[in-house]
Amino acid sequence: HKYTEVRISTSGVDGTRYWDGSDWVSAADTWIQSITQGPTSWYFTVPPAMLKDDTIYTVSARALDYAGNYSTVYSTYQFTYDLTAPNVSVSFPRDGVAYSQIKLSTPMAGAANQNDQVSAYAKVSTVAVQITDLYDSTCFTGAGFGGCPAWLPAQGTVDAWTYENAALSFTGNRQYSISARATDFAGNNSAVASVSIKFDVAKPTSTVTYPLAGYTTGFTYVSGTASDGSDTYRANLGTYTVKVAIKRQTGSETGWWNGDDCTSADPVWFDTVLSTTGVNIGKWSRTISGALQTYLTDPANQNSSYRIVPWAYDLALNREFGPNSGLPTAANVPPQVGVTVTYDNAQPSSYITLPSLPNYRTLPVIQGTSGDNVRIAFTRLPVF
Repeated sequence: HKYTEVRISTSGVDGTRYWDGSDWVSAADTWIQSITQGPTSWYFTVPPAMLKDDTIYTVSARALDYAGNYSTVYSTYQFTYDLTAPNVSVSFPRDGVAYSQIKLSTPMAGAANQNDQVSAYAKVSTVAVQITDLYDSTCFTGAGFGGCPAWLPAQGTVDAWTYENAALSFTGNRQYSISARATDFAGNNSAVASVSIKFDVAKPTSTVTYPLAGYTTGFTYVSGTASDGSDTYRANLGTYTVKVAIKRQTGSETGWWNGDDCTSADPVWFDTVLSTTGVNIGKWSRTISGALQTYLTDPANQNSSYRIVPWAYDLALNREFGPNSGLPTAANVPPQVGVTVTYDNAQPSSYITLPSLPNYRTLPVIQGTSGDNVRIAFTRLPVF
């Protein structure tokens, strides 16, 4: 052939326009001669001014031989010119939040889009995820943690992508970065979107500091302390992440206080208020209800022992004891947790049994009896 010509067109608000080498014109029969490289090859240098972002172009080619014949069947190809990078986001897990083997950080999720571009191929093609252990700067490779970078294909659709892998396992008291990157069909990469999470597997602890173990004449509140340990990347405790239950252990009825009496077979857990800032940080308390105070002071319930049991869970849902879901039952409460107090507000008595006569020549000792809730019958003699 003699040479090859190309025709480049695009459509817009002004209809279909054709490139004449320096501008867009309306004449459909606008062909530009290409540069011949050999008997069967050619090329056309694309001027940067010709192309516009988010625009579809159609290219046709025809050959001319030395006899002046043009090819009647044109080779035609359509493409989208795309310079704009896509957007990507990570919606789960949440940035700065602590997760655990109970509060799961998977499946990871997010979205990707191509801004306001409308052309057919100016769209997101794929999303990739990278998970980095910030402690030793290793990346999850799909089978374990190793070298970086390690971008793994996300699952789901690009506008609602997810990532989950059964081989992914986090180590406690470490921080991890979850990054996402979107790529469009033109090969433009988005800016990387990242969140940082903490991973906490340590269980919190709690104690009762009031009332003290032993006998008590009454109390109007219970209080104690709670801690999520000293790990660098711990989840910490929230305002209402300590609960308390009270069990009557001796007397006419034994069981857990349920708001009316002590007859429940399993603990009924009541919220306490935990201070998470200030000078009282780590201290919790709960005011005893009027119903429980009335119950404790009832003469029928005197000299009974009560066990006060606290229970804490952190913001990563690590639990001090008990199952991973639901509240602890009686069988879940360790025997060493809490304190036992005996409620007794009856006044003791003391009586003299010697001397017992109006006069003595000698009196080696003075003796008597004392008791709590015990009456001793006696006759008081006149004193001379």
